[in-house]
Amino acid sequence: MRVGVLVGVVSCAVAAGCSTTVSGTASDGGVSRDAGGVAEFRPVLSAVAPVAGSAVPTPPGAVAPPACAEYRDRPSVEAGKACRQDPLLGISDEYRAGVVSAFGCDDRALDGKTDSALPLATCGEDGAESFVLGRAILGGDDIAAATASPDPNGTGWTVQLSFRSSAQTVWSEYTREHVQERVAFTVDGRVVSAPTIQSAITGETTVTGGQGGFTEEEATALADRLGG
Repeated sequence: MRVGVLVGVVSCAVAAGCSTTVSGTASDGGVSRDAGGVAEFRPVLSAVAPVAGSAVPTPPGAVAPPACAEYRDRPSVEAGKACRQDPLLGISDEYRAGVVSAFGCDDRALDGKTDSALPLATCGEDGAESFVLGRAILGGDDIAAATASPDPNGTGWTVQLSFRSSAQTVWSEYTREHVQERVAFTVDGRVVSAPTIQSAITGETTVTGGQGGFTEEEATALADRLGG
């Protein structure tokens, strides 16, 4: 998973005072795209590095839903949803810590089977971080277009996102109200990119791949998955 940034371009060339960076995304009612995958934009409630692809050690005071024990002993989609999408994840630090320690990043039982109306405990695609995400604020059907192109201001490639008008309003308000917070782009319930909001984005959104940018292949694949 690339920890890149989102750059909002307001109807002018990218220049000082004309761009913003973001860290994360959320979605509301993700819809399968032609290229495959359900795209969502979710706020990041917490993030921690797992231990070599296995579950995170349980910290003192952590409390996991009873379904997590069943999930560990007898994995199933139903138990996975009850554990990793417990509604209390959105309000309880103790639950967040307990649930993150209950599964490993090699666990893909819920890939493509998550509920956008509930919080979600998941991992980055590369397993580098375990996340607890809030309910989706935007979904794949809110993306009007996603295209990959070379970064005109640096090295590597970027992905440009255009939202439908109603979704752009939601996105602009969300980024304005959550400056310095992370937001995650997810596809099929796994975090593809989790950058940090620096200021409101009121125009086109550009997702960069961090230092050096995305490769052409990475940018093209991400654009395809997000609806390009």
